Amino acid sequence: MVHLSFQTMVGTRSILILVTLAGAWLAWKTHSLTSNRMFLRILVLVGPLGFIALESGWMVTELGRQPWIIYHIMRTSAAATSMPHLIIPFLTMSCVYLVLAVIAVWLLRTHVVSSPSEEDLRQSAKREASHAI
Repeated sequence: MVHLSFQTMVGTRSILILVTLAGAWLAWKTHSLTSNRMFLRILVLVGPLGFIALESGWMVTELGRQPWIIYHIMRTSAAATSMPHLIIPFLTMSCVYLVLAVIAVWLLRTHVVSSPSEEDLRQSAKREASHAI
């Protein structure tokens, strides 16, 4: 499991690096990534790979210490990291993530609410076309 998790972590990282390099090259050549529908679809497909790489890296870390425990070289209590007052960093990070979640929801909501309707976009395009003539 450790080796498979490590291969998954490295493989997903490699794919993400390749997509990043392709995006940089496309941005340099075309100056617009939003007009390339194929690249946008690839971004949607590789979106979860960061999470998969993170989780497989965690599995490498946690499963890597288990053989020592299985072969009675180390006790489980010695393998676990002890930290007194763990509630303080837990609550601090929970509050930080809660604030970030509220900000993200607020930003997304205001962005969607303030976005123009299709009718507004059509009228704007007609005005621009009439001014160009």
